Amino acid sequence: MLLLGFLLPAAAALLQFSDTSNCSKYGGLYELVTRIGVVELSIHKNAFCIEKCPSVPQIQNLDSQPTVESASITTARCGLQATGSGYAAILTCTYHNATGHEIKVAHSFPQFREWAKEDPRCVLEGSLITKYSMFSIWLVLKVGIVIFISTVFLAICCLGCCCGWCCCR
Repeated sequence: MLLLGFLLPAAAALLQFSDTSNCSKYGGLYELVTRIGVVELSIHKNAFCIEKCPSVPQIQNLDSQPTVESASITTARCGLQATGSGYAAILTCTYHNATGHEIKVAHSFPQFREWAKEDPRCVLEGSLITKYSMFSIWLVLKVGIVIFISTVFLAICCLGCCCGWCCCR
């Protein structure tokens, strides 16, 4: 169980990188960097997931500036934060247009979830964070440590029974 706790992040990273090839197959160009509990995603203008996802053509930024058309976006860098419940709370993206202007946008979790329902290729990072957030990894580690310590304790007790003392009774 303890070993499983250490292997989960690696398995999650492998799962996510296999998902990116799925998006590339449909015209997306994804550069993905995974961390425990956080995913950073670099999206290019002609990626499938920018052109096809709902709500992306009209992006409302946080600074009350005019909305940005997807056609003017050259690159976007997004960071997905995981909350204690194991679900993504906010996807924060920094978009750059052809003139180099930077626009920061926060996508709320309910909208993010809708994207996943419509087309999983649009939110490949969502599945990773939902299943392998920092909270769930810590939970597995804690459970693993408790099971390990309990097993060692019981083993010592049972060995002690053979030597004339026993704490298992």
